[in-house]
Order: sequence, then structure tokens, then C-alpha cells
Amino acid sequence: MKKYILLIALSTSFIACKKSEATQSQLKEAVQSVDSSVVAASEGINKMANTADAVFDSANVKIKEFDQAQSNLKETIEATSKSVDSLSQQITSTRLESKKKRKILRKKKLKKW
Repeated sequence: MKKYILLIALSTSFIACKKSEATQSQLKEAVQSVDSSVVAASEGINKMANTADAVFDSANVKIKEFDQAQSNLKETIEATSKSVDSLSQQITSTRLESKKKRKILRKKKLKKW
């Protein structure tokens, strides 16, 4: 009887060991599968981050180009405005001078009469 009890105890412990070995191998496979999934997800995230960085860099370059174009346009408009103001002053002064000359000529003509 002791032999049977001992035999049953040994067989149950042997079965338990085999079950734990099977469980360990399943756990290893699960860990490997999770690990490969994590690596794939990490690579995907890195690709998305790189793409987002490239898009933001491109947007920043475009914004800088627009800012530069805006400042160039402002400078051009200011230069044009100054030119127009200068021309306006020249036209005004020319008109005044021509009026003065006309008056002087009229006075000379009147004196001759």
C-alpha cells in the first residue's frame, strides 16, 4: 500500500512537472509573440513620428518663406509709396512753378501794354 501511495505521489508530481513545462513553453511563445508585436508597434510609431516631424519641418519652412515674402512685399510697397509721394510732390511743385511763371509772364505782358 505504501508503494501505491508513493507511486501515486510520484506520478502526480511528475504530471505536475510536465504541466509546468508545457505552461512555461506556452508562456515563452506568448512572450515572444508579444515582444514581436511590441517591436512592430514601436517601428510603426517611429515611422509616424518621423513622418510627422517631416511634415512639421516642411510647414515651418513654408511659414518662413511666407514671412519672407510678406516682408519683401511690405518693403516693395513702402518703396513704391515713397516713389509715388515723391512724384506727387514734383508734380505739385511743377504746377506751382508754372503758375508763377504764367503770372510773371502776364505781368510782363500787362506792363508792355
